[in-house]
Amino acid sequence: MRSEEQLLPMTPTATRPRILIVEDSIFVLMMLEAVCEDLDWQIVGPAMRLDEALRLATHEPIDAALVDVNLYDEFSWPVAAALMTRGIPFAFGTGYDATLTLPAAFASAPVMPKPYLAADIQRQVLALLAVG
Repeated sequence: MRSEEQLLPMTPTATRPRILIVEDSIFVLMMLEAVCEDLDWQIVGPAMRLDEALRLATHEPIDAALVDVNLYDEFSWPVAAALMTRGIPFAFGTGYDATLTLPAAFASAPVMPKPYLAADIQRQVLALLAVG
């Protein structure tokens, strides 16, 4: 399920970034996990349900997060709010029109449209890590 697009080489660092993955589609999740593995990023989770995502977002050490907007018909706003409270940068992922679904509190959050490309995931996470 990996993109044909090549990922950029990573510069070795002392610590591996910890990336929270919140996603309810097993196929998208597998692709996100493969990209994180290829880039030597640690995955926190993954969380496929809102309650698990909220627990991880509240209590785990995280450097950045990729958060699906809709988890089994529940919006992930509580997860985004917990990440904001902790100062953890995140990006939403969605197959919907983000201008119609994002509440005003999250209007400035980056949004990655689905379907994802591996290189887009890499660029977005690197941008999040630069902010964090």
